[in-house]
Amino acid sequence: MNRRTIYSCLLAMGMAWLVGAQSVEAQSISERKRVNRPVAETSFRNLARGMNDEWYKTEEARTVADSVLAYQFPSGGWAKNQSWHQRPDAKKWAERADIRRMMKSKEGIGSTIDNMSTTIEMLFLAKMYKATGKRAYRKAFLRGFEYLLEAQYDNGGWPQYYPLKRPHKGGHPDYSVHITYNDDAMSNVIKLMRDIAEGDKAPYDALKLSDKDKVRARVSYEKAIGCIVNTQIIKDGKRTVWCQQHHFETLEPVQARAYEFPSFTADGETADLVELLMGVKNPSSEVKNAVECAVEWLRNHAIKGYRHEMYRDADGKWDRRLVPDEDAPLLWARNYDLETEKPYFGDRDGKKHDDYAEISRERRMGYSWIGTDPQGVLDKYPAWYTKHHPGNYQTGDYGYLYCHMSGRGEWTAYALSRDGLHFHDLIGGNPIMDRAEHARIEGGQRDAYITRRHDGKGYLMVTTDMRVGSYRELKKAAEWDNYGIDLLTSDDLIHWESVTFDYRKGASIFCDPQSPDVYKDWSTINRVWAPQIIWDRNYKWPDGKKGGYLIYYSMWNRAEEKYDRMYYSYADESFTRLTKPQLLFDWGYATIDADINYLPSDGLYHMMIKKEGGTPGIFTTASKKLTGPWPEPVADDYVDFEGKKKCEGASAFQLVGDSTWRVAYIEYSSRPRNYRICTADKNLRNFSSPQNIIGVEAPQHGSFMRLTKEEYERLQEWSDAQKK
Repeated sequence: MNRRTIYSCLLAMGMAWLVGAQSVEAQSISERKRVNRPVAETSFRNLARGMNDEWYKTEEARTVADSVLAYQFPSGGWAKNQSWHQRPDAKKWAERADIRRMMKSKEGIGSTIDNMSTTIEMLFLAKMYKATGKRAYRKAFLRGFEYLLEAQYDNGGWPQYYPLKRPHKGGHPDYSVHITYNDDAMSNVIKLMRDIAEGDKAPYDALKLSDKDKVRARVSYEKAIGCIVNTQIIKDGKRTVWCQQHHFETLEPVQARAYEFPSFTADGETADLVELLMGVKNPSSEVKNAVECAVEWLRNHAIKGYRHEMYRDADGKWDRRLVPDEDAPLLWARNYDLETEKPYFGDRDGKKHDDYAEISRERRMGYSWIGTDPQGVLDKYPAWYTKHHPGNYQTGDYGYLYCHMSGRGEWTAYALSRDGLHFHDLIGGNPIMDRAEHARIEGGQRDAYITRRHDGKGYLMVTTDMRVGSYRELKKAAEWDNYGIDLLTSDDLIHWESVTFDYRKGASIFCDPQSPDVYKDWSTINRVWAPQIIWDRNYKWPDGKKGGYLIYYSMWNRAEEKYDRMYYSYADESFTRLTKPQLLFDWGYATIDADINYLPSDGLYHMMIKKEGGTPGIFTTASKKLTGPWPEPVADDYVDFEGKKKCEGASAFQLVGDSTWRVAYIEYSSRPRNYRICTADKNLRNFSSPQNIIGVEAPQHGSFMRLTKEEYERLQEWSDAQKK
């Protein structure tokens, strides 16, 4: 069986692990290096993929190619696991009766896509044709192409073998007729079809295939992508991952060999399928949803605390075992039970085993049960997400974090929820950080807004640096005056670092002092309120680097303008440098508490904002670009079910798997004031069904972020430890 993963480590997830005997010659599997070998001793796959262009012009390469031509079946495909470069004499191989039979007719079984078969021969022949121009190589490639098109099911899948194996006695089909993701069989065909369709991908460009063939390859590729989406296992109404094989008609997970049960896969098959979907250009909403759901499943089923190593047992034989190691990289099992979602290991006895040590040494050494392939997916996912989802990076399907100013005091507090409505305070609603340490101007934190970094590697927060109740002590001109904001970064949501921007200091605090100033005198500024963050992948810095965090906020310089207006600055990736403010819009009256989200439903940025002038309330407006223009909201498009009660501090978020929105806001006419969460449609309009947030002692202006299981549990454990 071909596995691209160099074996690593494994799982805990409540299982009993047998660690094994003392090592005689133990070594990490990931430390076993390949060595360069002579051509005769290497694999055919390495010859097809890894030789330099000049080698394919040599007599040695032509000898191998002649062998590949000789062993192509009449169907157009090839047998698996053959070392064509080690069989220059076709007569010896053809002495086998089964091979002779298959070479004479399309009947019987021989051609396959298993273990890279057929696709690897086609790659080799394309390289040979590019190097030599020999027409026989191109002709054989096209026969392989026709074979793959003929073998594809109407639903887009491919069987492991074609022509199909005959049914077993009793009429049930052989497992090889099913849609085969096992060992990346179908993935290799899909990649080949994609490369042929694109037309300019080496070495297939040298074949100069017709436009008709490129279109046929494109149709085949798109059907296959649809098959992947349609075979994704749905459990409890939610998309998850894939099985190694799916029924060729019903698309349900099916068993293959005795130790390959219907299951969820993680390492290997699912990892490769997700990467395939991430490579789709202009993915549909269905493809994006399939990727996002699979990634969340992989995150939630990663295994910690073990490494997987090779060692020699007491008899001097190589074996594999699991060793506790808190510093080991994340691991995934290849197979997870469809009911329990826990890893299992199979054996030739047809039984499932929870304990890796219980299966035979032959199966431990002869099959890839565990690995690290999904880590590559997780590493690539943030960049894929931000490419296809303008705005802030979103992930997590386990729970929700409410990060907010506490109504008990001007500090930042946390609350957790599993459903987005019923929350519970962390550390008793007390400060999650020392506000005096981070709010360096006034010592108070208000209006906390939290989000992820655009690459998924950490978290960002912005707060209003302000203490309302201490304006006399601070010698402010008015109780609600303030002078700056705080930018904070964290790797774990618990420990935070920060920089403070005191706008009274003017141009010196910004990273672009040469840019125009919006004020003549910065020292008279009296408000910098409610900052929020959204990633702008299109922003271009003076040095040519693209991407920046747009921080938008209301600002008022009483000496130079009549009311609060909306401004924006850009922060760099370090989140420590800030550009000078620029005016976002001015509607002729005061506006505060903006909240911007990108909506895939219409491809626009939508803003909710509180109007202090005109008809008061929370209104919505939309723009094609983050920096505008932002048209003035229509008069009847706001949170109108509160009647004449005043509302502010809107914050929108989506529940997992739901295209509609939840909008949180403060209704502050009542005493005590209410912090409500209402529902909006997928276009962030038609607000309805307001409910007070449940379980938070002192909710106030804040924001919401979806969490992974690991993040949720980390915060809960931290909170529990603080209470002891």
